[in-house]
Amino acid sequence: GTSSSVTSAQPDFSLLSGAHWTRHYDGTACWNSTGFGAQCLTKASGDTGQAVLVMSPGATALPVEYSLQGVCDSSCPRPMPRPTFTSVSPSTGAAGTRVQAVVRGTGLNLGSKAKLVGSGTSGTQWPQTLSVNADGTAIDVLLDTNGLAPGSYNLELDGVYGVSLPNAFTVTAPTTATRSRFVPIDPARFLDTRDGTGAPAQRVGPGGVVGLQVAGVKGVPATGVTAVVMNVTAVNPTGSGHVTVYPDGRPLPDVSNLNYEAGKIVPNLVTVPVVNGKVDLRNSAGEVDLIADVTGYYTDGDTGSAFSPITPARFLDTRDGTGAPAQKVGPGGVVGLQVAGVKGVPATGVTAVVMNVTAVNPTGSGHVTVYPDGRPLPDVSNLNYEAGKIVANLVTVPVVNGKVDLRNSAGEVDLIADVTGYYGGSGSAFSPTTPVRLLDTRGGVGARAGTVGGGGIVSVPVTALEGVPATGVTAVVLNVTVTEPTADSHLIVHPHGTARPAVSNINFTAGQTRANMVVVPVVDGRVTFFNNWGDTHVIADLNGYFAS
Repeated sequence: GTSSSVTSAQPDFSLLSGAHWTRHYDGTACWNSTGFGAQCLTKASGDTGQAVLVMSPGATALPVEYSLQGVCDSSCPRPMPRPTFTSVSPSTGAAGTRVQAVVRGTGLNLGSKAKLVGSGTSGTQWPQTLSVNADGTAIDVLLDTNGLAPGSYNLELDGVYGVSLPNAFTVTAPTTATRSRFVPIDPARFLDTRDGTGAPAQRVGPGGVVGLQVAGVKGVPATGVTAVVMNVTAVNPTGSGHVTVYPDGRPLPDVSNLNYEAGKIVPNLVTVPVVNGKVDLRNSAGEVDLIADVTGYYTDGDTGSAFSPITPARFLDTRDGTGAPAQKVGPGGVVGLQVAGVKGVPATGVTAVVMNVTAVNPTGSGHVTVYPDGRPLPDVSNLNYEAGKIVANLVTVPVVNGKVDLRNSAGEVDLIADVTGYYGGSGSAFSPTTPVRLLDTRGGVGARAGTVGGGGIVSVPVTALEGVPATGVTAVVLNVTVTEPTADSHLIVHPHGTARPAVSNINFTAGQTRANMVVVPVVDGRVTFFNNWGDTHVIADLNGYFAS
């Protein structure tokens, strides 16, 4: 119902809407109508152009995501002042992929096309520039390594001024995706630096790394393990910081898994590749105790279960009687939640379920443990809460008798459980990836720079990059973080181009940095992030994907 215009020194424009339409035009006119009305006009080629976008929402749900980008494609004047390159991150990537990277320098814009060029060879095409920050010092690009042999490559700027960054990027040997199946185990504590379980009984200092043996321990086989699923908890840190969990012996990735504040207890579920039978946990600042509770592992053998994503759905809400009586859960109280045969989950053959569990307005501090129905209560925890807060954490839990049990440790609390998928005999196999950052709205990585407002959305591509195939992907595993929020709110992550489900993934308070793992179905190669109230920055790190 509104219109807006943009004027550019270039005659060619691209109008993009993430899910609905894409139209390029050559300086004359364009028109598109696919559930919307859209019209764009320019002056004659070679003159300053103006594009006008007029949209009629009609029956399409709002908000709708649009971006308007002016990019010169031919007969382009040289930008002034002369651009420069200073660095690229990441600086390595496997052959035969498209690597999402941030190129830093000066004088950069949406038309700055960075290409890998080596001795007698170069990338097959100029990569797509996804976004640029406000001061032109960083562009987010997809570096194409298809057709490149392993080796060192220069980063060149589309031949303009001969701008080049020598030996900036290393192409590694192509990787073969590991297609793994999941084996759930009864939740067990593998690490507790408070008492010496799995590591010395001492707090982890700034920059400290704990190498945790997981293969051959407490039901996990000694060989054939490709990745492990575990709940990691930071206990009573001395200051603010974060923990990064990554494959043993590999370079430290530029990601985080859980963020903490002084004196708090903060958990987060982690899916991490296993190398040398181990995973590494690194603390960024201060001193902190670390706990890791393993709930299952992925194996490259024929055993295990495949994953089937479902449209995220609420299975439990003790506030209104969904899945259990409409009453708070008291100290020591257990809710037996039926998951098999409910809302798209089959009645038989389910070995484990993935669900986001939320504790709402507890009367005191405590924790919730989620475990297989009827089994002994394990000495683990899944989410820790404080009085009056709303705290969520993803849980992967074995299913017995078609149910899972949720036990509250202290006080009274309402419990919510939103299911996003299940494991069984058929479905998708899992391929772990080295953790990599796909989205950071603070600097424009993966999407436009700037906070996501109340009722606002941002989306990001999750296929055809970083070794993720272009087709066949059914779901992705993301570690999602909100930071610098201006209000208490919640974030919903869901498949792009689909209706927003009545669930939540991360609950946070103003000023808080909070992370949560999300397993989200993939419909059209993108996922959408919706913020309910206030403004917040959103970060997403890829940990792996499921493919049919």
